[in-house]
Amino acid sequence: MQDSLTVKQAGTPLAEKSTIDEIRARFDNEVERFSRLETGQQATLDAPLVLELVAKTAATHLRPGNVMLDLGCGAGNFTLRVLQEVHPLHCHLVDLSNPMLERAHARIQAAGVASVFLYQTDLRRLDFAPDSFDCILAGTVLHHLRDEADWERVSNDN
Repeated sequence: MQDSLTVKQAGTPLAEKSTIDEIRARFDNEVERFSRLETGQQATLDAPLVLELVAKTAATHLRPGNVMLDLGCGAGNFTLRVLQEVHPLHCHLVDLSNPMLERAHARIQAAGVASVFLYQTDLRRLDFAPDSFDCILAGTVLHHLRDEADWERVSNDN
């Protein structure tokens, strides 16, 4: 069954990709589906094996008290899985969807973090000082970038 958004095929021109408002609306309504740390989404990047690989890799570089940024954090699965390997961490969470951020905040705070900072915004609008983070996660967000200018902005500024 197709969701309320028009399905965009992989070969769709960049100008026809989902808008930021369409992406936000979709994820505002998908909090429960994206809140399954144990199962992840089997057909996407947050499947359990990927969560484990990312967490174990991040753990080789992180120490307790370090600062981590999770871009497009959704319900917090990547951050939660990293926290199972290294804790406490200072966590900065970014997502377009406020319901996703609220769920991530509640789940991550319950996991015993040092601190949590929330940013409901488009990642292209972020402006952090260089070297602000010990680790940056971007597990399920980069495919939403629309064109070369987006990629350039994100890779140079974050």
